[in-house]
Amino acid sequence: MRNLIIAAVAGVCLIPLSAAAQQRCQDYRAFLAEALARYGEVPVSMALSQRGHTTLMLANRETGTWTAIARRPDGCTVVLDHGEAWSAIEAPEDGEAS
Repeated sequence: MRNLIIAAVAGVCLIPLSAAAQQRCQDYRAFLAEALARYGEVPVSMALSQRGHTTLMLANRETGTWTAIARRPDGCTVVLDHGEAWSAIEAPEDGEAS
């Protein structure tokens, strides 16, 4: 019984990974145009991963909606997550904890 419960929990934990792996690649420029048109979201930050992916945060400063996307070097763009209540934070001064 214990092994069955562990297997069930492990299976549930793997569902989001499988769903994320099957996401549809989207054209980067088309995705940005749709995010702006539908949600008023624009890029507010980005970072480059060691694997060569660019991760972007899109947000609407007025409504607080946001979308995090990853763009591969080949241009394939996928949504990582999205939500509400986005807000900008200021970077801490040198030597200060955030």
